[in-house]
Amino acid sequence: MEDYPEFIGAWKEASLSSLEMIDTSKDPKYNAFFIFLESQIDKKGKLIFKGRGRDRFGKSKIEGTLTNLGIEFTKKYDREAIQKGGAKEILNYNGVRENYMDATNTLTSFYSGLITRENHLPINFIMQSFFDQTPKVLK
Repeated sequence: MEDYPEFIGAWKEASLSSLEMIDTSKDPKYNAFFIFLESQIDKKGKLIFKGRGRDRFGKSKIEGTLTNLGIEFTKKYDREAIQKGGAKEILNYNGVRENYMDATNTLTSFYSGLITRENHLPINFIMQSFFDQTPKVLK
């Protein structure tokens, strides 16, 4: 298994509590996904990033933009992941940043939105920073 991901997420029946149950020491199962950043550039309050993803189908390339309002990125599976059931089309993730205050008054930021691709209905997703930290550029 690789280093810890910068982001963890889930699609379909996704919730903050489902993210807490994801074991990052193992390959992602079911509807979980991990994002590992390889490069990031601050452009006037936007974090432009590239990286790689992992989920139950395998590996993917990730490219996107993160702001203090939300996140947008694309996911393109590699050949092996497509053979295991990953989408052949590019997946488009578009989410808004939300905050949640728990019973202990701890504020958690996360992103929720839709995954779209050509000729398919949208799917819900939720994700958050693995370290639950907002990148410095967005503070």
